[in-house]
Amino acid sequence: MTPAPSSSACDVPATTRTPRLADSAGADREDLRRVMEAQQVSLDELQHLTAQLHQQREELRQANELLRARNAVLQETQGALQRSEAAARLVGLVASRTHNGVVITNAEGGVVWVNEGFTRITGYTLEDIAGRRPGHLLQGPGTDPATVAYMHHQLALQRGFTTEILNYARNGRPYWVAIEVQPVRDERGTLTHFLAIETDITHRREAEEALRAETEVHTTTLASILDGVIAVSPDACVQILNPAAEALTGWPLALALGRPLAEVLRLTDEDGSPAPDLLAEALSRG
Repeated sequence: MTPAPSSSACDVPATTRTPRLADSAGADREDLRRVMEAQQVSLDELQHLTAQLHQQREELRQANELLRARNAVLQETQGALQRSEAAARLVGLVASRTHNGVVITNAEGGVVWVNEGFTRITGYTLEDIAGRRPGHLLQGPGTDPATVAYMHHQLALQRGFTTEILNYARNGRPYWVAIEVQPVRDERGTLTHFLAIETDITHRREAEEALRAETEVHTTTLASILDGVIAVSPDACVQILNPAAEALTGWPLALALGRPLAEVLRLTDEDGSPAPDLLAEALSRG
């Protein structure tokens, strides 16, 4: 008996094996295409991410530079502030120890600070006068309106000035002060404050007024004397001539003042010859 032939893959006709090989090759090519496309996408994404990273690094660098610049400005500002605060403390210490009154106002004229000297002179504390114009509290019926107008004019022009004015303390007591006012400006030249230093000159003004009154009394008295009255200095120069002496000598006081007595008053004997200058001799002997 002839054995039956065995079946194997080699017995499969070629026409039935070829499509399978073709399908496998096509699938490989498709997989390869997909892999390449995926790699291309990944490369594009990588390039995009790289660009974003460079941009973020540049932005971070710029932000760091800006931060360093701001820190430098901040440090300089803090240093200036510390120096300013130290100077302000020193000025405040000096102002608090002086006998003069010190007033600091804002640019509009409202009080922001006064020292103890101001309180001692006026009786007003900072709490009493803060935010108010000093003149509204201190000026009174005897204050010269022309002086007030001058002060207002100088303040409006943002100029410093000095003057003397009659003010009134909290208890109503009149007092005279010599005032020096100076504008205070910042580094840009903008007005920020006014600084006023006030010196109590009441005793001096009272002495001047007393001397003036005394002089008026003497002048009135001398004018009422019918005899000639001449007053001279230690070096025999004319200081006073009353009206009778002016008539006697022919010299008005305005011209005779300070001239030697022998020039103003010429004495003669009965025969018309110059008489001895007894006054000059007495002054020479002391």
